[in-house]
Amino acid sequence: MQASEFNGIMLRIRSLKLDLFRDHLDVSDCLLHDLTPGQWDGFVDALSGCKNLQTIILVNQGLDKLDLKRWQGLGDALSHCKHLQTISFSVIATVDSNRLDKLNALSPIQWRALGDALSQCENLQKISFSKNYLGKLDIAQWQAFGDALSCCENLRTIDLDHNQLGELNDVEWQAFVNALSRCKNLRTIDLKYNQLGKLNDVEWQAFGDALSRCKNLRTIDLDHNQLGELNDVEWQAFVNALSRCENLQKINLLGSRLSKLSSVKWQKLGDALSHCKHLQTIVLDLCETELNFVDLDKLGDALSQCENFQTIDLNWGHIKKLDPAKWKKFGKALLKCKNLHTINLSNNELKAMARVKWQAFAKTLSQCKNLHTIDLRYNDLGGLDKDNWKEFVTALSQCKNFQKIGLSGNHLIKLSDERWQALGKDLPKWENFQTIDLSNNELSGLDVVKWQALGNALSQSKNLHTIDLGKNSLNILTPEIWQAFGAALSQCENFQTIDLSNNHLSALDVVKWQALGNALSQSKNLHTIDLGNNLLNILTPEIWQAFGAALSQSKNLHTIDLGNNFLNILTDDKWEAFGAALSQSKNLQTINLGENNLCYLTTPEIWQAFGNALSQCENLRTIDFSDNYLKELSLTQWPEFGNALSKCENLQTIGFSANGLNALTDDQWPAFIDALSQCKKLQTIDLSNNDLTIDQLLKLEELLYKYKNFPNISLDSDTRQQAKYNLDMQFHTEFKKGYIDENAIRPVTLEELKELLTFARRSYLLFAEDYYCQYMRAMLQNGFSESGLFNSSFEGLVTDRYSTKYRDSADEITIEDILKSNNNELFNKFLQSLSVVKVEFAPPPSASTVHNSPTNNSILFSKSKEEPPLKKLHLKEDSPSQEEEPPLKKLHLKEDSPSQEEEPPVKKPH
Repeated sequence: MQASEFNGIMLRIRSLKLDLFRDHLDVSDCLLHDLTPGQWDGFVDALSGCKNLQTIILVNQGLDKLDLKRWQGLGDALSHCKHLQTISFSVIATVDSNRLDKLNALSPIQWRALGDALSQCENLQKISFSKNYLGKLDIAQWQAFGDALSCCENLRTIDLDHNQLGELNDVEWQAFVNALSRCKNLRTIDLKYNQLGKLNDVEWQAFGDALSRCKNLRTIDLDHNQLGELNDVEWQAFVNALSRCENLQKINLLGSRLSKLSSVKWQKLGDALSHCKHLQTIVLDLCETELNFVDLDKLGDALSQCENFQTIDLNWGHIKKLDPAKWKKFGKALLKCKNLHTINLSNNELKAMARVKWQAFAKTLSQCKNLHTIDLRYNDLGGLDKDNWKEFVTALSQCKNFQKIGLSGNHLIKLSDERWQALGKDLPKWENFQTIDLSNNELSGLDVVKWQALGNALSQSKNLHTIDLGKNSLNILTPEIWQAFGAALSQCENFQTIDLSNNHLSALDVVKWQALGNALSQSKNLHTIDLGNNLLNILTPEIWQAFGAALSQSKNLHTIDLGNNFLNILTDDKWEAFGAALSQSKNLQTINLGENNLCYLTTPEIWQAFGNALSQCENLRTIDFSDNYLKELSLTQWPEFGNALSKCENLQTIGFSANGLNALTDDQWPAFIDALSQCKKLQTIDLSNNDLTIDQLLKLEELLYKYKNFPNISLDSDTRQQAKYNLDMQFHTEFKKGYIDENAIRPVTLEELKELLTFARRSYLLFAEDYYCQYMRAMLQNGFSESGLFNSSFEGLVTDRYSTKYRDSADEITIEDILKSNNNELFNKFLQSLSVVKVEFAPPPSASTVHNSPTNNSILFSKSKEEPPLKKLHLKEDSPSQEEEPPLKKLHLKEDSPSQEEEPPVKKPH
């Protein structure tokens, strides 16, 4: 490498150390193995200084020639990039083909060195190995490849497209899928353009075995793999592999030559997809597959078997080539999908469709009775001529239940006044129409007349409440155009939400901010504004004042999105101006401060200024701190964060989504909860997308008992599902089995009863699972009923044949309501009331009398010979691969007399 080339690369890297706006680094074509020792040290030092780095591209760099010492140095440098989430090793062609760097040349030792380097990136979620010809790896290299992937504990996405994986033999393929199966948190795998149509049935079976071990897998991309070429045996093995993906939500079959499929193969595909209970989206290419009429019928039959199938993605589907007859058949196929509500037709060059095809398109849409969303982005619809535009809006009018339409990137700047009017005439037919996306359409070029025409068109839809105008360079609008803009929006009676993100609004001066405020004030019902990604951090105090005055003109404004504006670099005086600006909106209740790197508010003075700013919003109820890397806060910073929140006296909801909180230490969790405890009215905490373990959730629950009322916890579906599974396993292994001694069924002790009650409440509060609450209600009801499983009752409990209630002062509350209550004081008081009375249980029955005794005054569980003796209560995270325990058994109640009526058992709700 020439010295001038290296110096240029280094200059780019070092500039990032002071550039807080950059999160992406591309050092392609820098041959790292050619660097001198001094240059290498400079590179590593510069890279380690990129504190905000989220994505790095390491392409064409001779990585196969790096020695182990340099691999270690690269790993050490990456370890300083705490926010690094994506690494790309994808090969990009250069002018000099000899400089192409492919990872298939790495030795097993180098693969393991790469794994050691990747393991330093604790937040790494995506790796791209695209176009590296990994199909040429041998068994030893694949084993080392698996070792490398297993080092990335948080890896969720792996890109392996264009790697000729179909060329692997049986043994090599087995080594490859074994490597994949070691990625326990894998959610997305990209295998497009890999000639997988060449795989045999044995290889597909091995692929299915691997996928079944990836319990969190949600998306598989099989684009352009000639799957239609598989023979009957291979196709059966392929669909069997798909059926084993229990949690699969999306599959891409674009360019799969499905025209080759027989009716039997379509049926088998449908049968396989029916096992994917969570499947929602299928990506197809209707033109390149050249589907005949029979195939379209079978397509509908296959899709109809997916109970939750909601979205068909025809992005880049070349549907402009479909003839009218096929459009008709396609419509009948979609008619069989009862829950279909979304169609993606983006990037299909619909501008080129002839009029007769638009008419066929309209009839197809009319078949989708539940269709409410259509995505038509990037189709150059602004270039349609008069007749085709008329056919276009007529087609859309066929969908009576339309709620949302995406028209982003369609050059609508080119539309004439007449065409806007044509759209306006058909909009009233969409009675439920609510949202329109007009982003990225160069609307800053509209003149006053066209803004008026746009407003007239939108005003025809009485229920329209959301408009997306992002990425339209609205910063260049003149005050006169802003006035026309406001007049257009004011014609939408129910207009409530506007998206002005990515419009460079930081460039507005005082006069233009005033003009923007006047424009928005004309929409009387406007309550939400998105101003994300507008570089508002560079506003001066004077402009902040103008900003606040502009927002204050919208009297009903209660939500503002300020995400991704790099507010972390505001100084004390700017935070003060920021707070003064927001305080002018008297009804402001919700602020989104996500993606603002607030973890870098380092000094107590800045935190105090931040808190003072928020305190000026008297009615603030909700703050979203998503994606702010708050896991980086130290033990001394959490109290400062709490002090800032304490100044928001009415704060009820806080969002901490995607902040890496699973990395908090045992010392940091109490500091985190202490910070939250400063919010006296807190009701809800959003902890989604933090990959929290069951142990962390239970620690969180324990700490939150200091609140008078237990806050609602919002979790993402993956975390909730995994944690709930572990709790269910704990009930079967720790609780239920524990009441059965080695040789006999024994009664439940009082302390164990209290643990069961706590378990049921935990299950409801953390996971909204009320089955165990019902279970305990039935258990107590039967225990305190006339036939009595206990020898004495508990003080404070009122029981009869139909209910068991707790008497709190003059009120009586059902047991189930107590378990579902957020009131910690009430629950603790209830538990204490159970402990004040001595409970005399019947002596444990012997093995010979358990099934012979006519009565038994204890709470009994079914006998099981294989069940172990009582274990200590220990909450642990079970392996997802652990064998599932049998379903919960009913309570066995011994009757005092044959005529006594038995209470029906509580069944688990579906």
